[in-house]
Amino acid sequence: MGSRIACHFAGIGIPVLLLDRAPSELNETEKAKNLSPDHPAVKNRIVNEALSATIKSNPSPLYTHDAIKKIGTGNFTDNLRDLGDYDWIIEVVVERLDIKAGLFAEVEKYRRPGTLISSNTSGIPIHLMTAGRSDDFKNIFAAHIFLIRRVICGCWKSFPPQTPIRKFSNSCCISEISTLEKPPCFVRTVPHLLPTGLEFSVLWRFSD
Repeated sequence: MGSRIACHFAGIGIPVLLLDRAPSELNETEKAKNLSPDHPAVKNRIVNEALSATIKSNPSPLYTHDAIKKIGTGNFTDNLRDLGDYDWIIEVVVERLDIKAGLFAEVEKYRRPGTLISSNTSGIPIHLMTAGRSDDFKNIFAAHIFLIRRVICGCWKSFPPQTPIRKFSNSCCISEISTLEKPPCFVRTVPHLLPTGLEFSVLWRFSD
């Protein structure tokens, strides 16, 4: 999913850095080439293979072949330090609290204050994932990107239930991303509902 989101943003001209974990061991091809575990081709194998598979999917998420030039790849071990150059950090790792919380602890070391952070989580409360993080970091929100023409943001994890949707949307500068064809759609939902119960209606409503 992360590589598909990267392709969507690259397709509208936004430079993207796509990161994934580094492999824990060499595969047979790497062993035959006598590559070391620290070789860039090894450490970036997982992210590069995922991106390659996404590009080859049918339909491809890339609008044009040249858009791939907008996507850089790396790994969590070597490239988290590069996060300071980016304005929006989108977390799309496995749906496990320990993994998300651990990654956010590392992300906070390198992000710039004020940088947008969103999670693709469907059911893990944000206050659990961000325990121990700074107040600025806790401005994180849930964002599900079904179509790059419309960013769907669920605010159920970021604000109390009584918070007006407009207050949440006014506090989020995603709406200032002028390259998106339409402004974001902000909704209030509950865990697991956003990516399931709303998915098909969202795709249908905003496809024209």
